[in-house]
Amino acid sequence: MDSMKPQHLRPFTCSYSSTLKDVPSELVMLKKVKQVPACVQILDYIDDSENRKWAIIMEDLCTLGYSNLARDIGESEYPMEEYVVSWIMRELVSLLDHLHSLGILHCDIKPDNIFVNYEDRTIKLIDFNLALELSDASTGCTPEYAPPEVLIHRRPWTTAGEVWSIGCTAFLLLCRRFPFENPWMSSCSSPVYPQCMPESSARIQFGNYHGNALFNGKLRTGTQRSLQRNTNGCLSPKAKDFLLHCLSRLPEHRPSLKALIQHPFLALKAPSLRAVSNTIELSPSPRAVLVS
Repeated sequence: MDSMKPQHLRPFTCSYSSTLKDVPSELVMLKKVKQVPACVQILDYIDDSENRKWAIIMEDLCTLGYSNLARDIGESEYPMEEYVVSWIMRELVSLLDHLHSLGILHCDIKPDNIFVNYEDRTIKLIDFNLALELSDASTGCTPEYAPPEVLIHRRPWTTAGEVWSIGCTAFLLLCRRFPFENPWMSSCSSPVYPQCMPESSARIQFGNYHGNALFNGKLRTGTQRSLQRNTNGCLSPKAKDFLLHCLSRLPEHRPSLKALIQHPFLALKAPSLRAVSNTIELSPSPRAVLVS
C-alpha cells in the first residue's frame, strides 16, 4: 500500500461472495474494477476472518477534490442547473456501460454513491456492496432508485434496471425530489414533475466550496469550486424526454446505455457563470436495504 496516497478506511459487516467463501463481495468487485478510473480504487484491506470482520482501505476522494453528490444536492434549496446534471449523467452512463461490458451490475446507483469533481468534470462511483455479476440474481436495492420489476415484482437486476436508477438520480438532481412519492407505486403511477415557478426567482450560482468544509452542520462557501442552480423549477424538453425514456415502466421500453449516451440532453453546453457566496443546509439520504 502506498503510504503517501490519501486513504479512507472503511470497516464494515459484509455480505460474502457467492463464488469465493469468506471473502466480502464488495472486495471481490473492487478488485474487478481496479483498472476503471471512474470507480473508487481499493488500496489494501485488513482481514480478521476469525471474527468475520474486514476493513477495506480506499482512496480518499474528498482529499482528491471530489464531493458527494447527495450532500451537494441536499445542501441547496434549489435544483441543479441542467448542464451540470447533463455532464454528470453523461459520465455515469459511460461508466455503467463500461462496467456492464465487464459483466458487472452496480445495483445501487444513487447520488449517495456518486462523488463528483466539478473542476475536472469527472465522477467516482463507490459502494459495490450490492454489485453483482450479470448472471447473478438478487433484489438488493434502495427502494427510491429501484425499478418496479426489482422492487415490486422481485425480478433480478438487469442493465435496464440501472437505466431506471439513472433516471431517478437525474430526476432528483433536476427536480430536488423523487419521481414517485411512494416508490412501491411506481409500476402503476407516473412521475410527478414539478410546476414552473415564477421567473422572478433568477438563476444563481453557489460559489466555490470544498465538499468537506463543514461547520456545525452547515457548509461554508467561498473556496475552490462552483455549482450553478436553477430556481424556477422548469424542465427543458430535452431534460424531460431524457427522464421519460429512463423511467419507462417496462424494462424493454428503456433505451440501452449505448443509445442513452446519444440523447441530446447529455450534450448540453455550459452557460456563462457568475459567482455567489452562500451557506447551505444538509439533508439526509435514503440507505440501501436488502429486499427479501
